[in-house]
Amino acid sequence: MHMKLMMRDMALILSQIRPKIKALLRSKCHYDVRDMIAQFETHIWGVIQGHTGAIRHASRSILQDLDLCQQHYLRAIGLTASEAFLHYNFAPPVLRRHILGLLHKQSLRKCHPR
Repeated sequence: MHMKLMMRDMALILSQIRPKIKALLRSKCHYDVRDMIAQFETHIWGVIQGHTGAIRHASRSILQDLDLCQQHYLRAIGLTASEAFLHYNFAPPVLRRHILGLLHKQSLRKCHPR
């Protein structure tokens, strides 16, 4: 039951972000790379962050589709995932999930002491 719920949540997220990605890529001739990254952060990550609970509990295989969407976007604007992370602080969804998990554990004081 739990896996079906995660897959349904991910399908909902993907159905919301794929058309937005397509629309953003149609407008790429009007923006530079930095602006395209900012557009993605504003329009796509906003939708994804609305489903933080589902993403935080999703398995890596379920998150793979989100990663693929982001990789497609980056390729279309001429960046690799490494370049996007190093130059624009644009982390892949799996890394973002790990960071959110670490921050959550830190707030609950369940992390290792410094």
